[in-house]
Amino acid sequence: MKATTKYDLRPLVRVNVVDPDGSRLRTAGQVALVYGLPVVLGAGIGLWVYLGLTIQNGVSVALPSAALLVGAMFGAFIFLTNLRIKLAESPTYAFRVDLLRLVGAGAAACLYLGIVSVVFAGVLALVGSLPWLRSENVAPYTVAALVAIAAHLGIMLVMIVRRLFIVYLALFAADFNPSVGEGSRQSVSGKQTLPKGRLIEATRRSRRLLR
Repeated sequence: MKATTKYDLRPLVRVNVVDPDGSRLRTAGQVALVYGLPVVLGAGIGLWVYLGLTIQNGVSVALPSAALLVGAMFGAFIFLTNLRIKLAESPTYAFRVDLLRLVGAGAAACLYLGIVSVVFAGVLALVGSLPWLRSENVAPYTVAALVAIAAHLGIMLVMIVRRLFIVYLALFAADFNPSVGEGSRQSVSGKQTLPKGRLIEATRRSRRLLR
């Protein structure tokens, strides 16, 4: 691996602007929601602080939340990685390429959010440790940056929760739509599995929900 690409985070960012199957770029509106809206919110709150708004105990409240989010996202990444391995080894699910890509995209998104959360926690720690970052002249810019990162984290967290549900839906579509399970057959182990055609259709429905 080249030294210039060893620590390249662009593949993680790419999962946020490309569909899970890599077939097409997301719309400008989707990209604006993930990146543009947080910047606008940060700028708005920063302007408000510049005009006299006072925020009390913001760092002490946000830092523990960021630390919890770091642990949760890395835990979710490990879980999805293990799930991806088990799906690849399963004779029932190994052929469902769309499902494997959904799980992979979810794992990458969790890792991305975990890294951004680490950065956010580090910035919060600096703000809490360096008084000049909370001074009257610098505070509006500090608050703007923190709000923008926090908003981005919130939007990404909602997207990741949605991805996790879509993965569950792709695996157990019959839980929400009993008609999907009609005609299911018994495997050797006695567990119910869907016919291959219905499994593929369930995954396609899950992909459409992500768009």
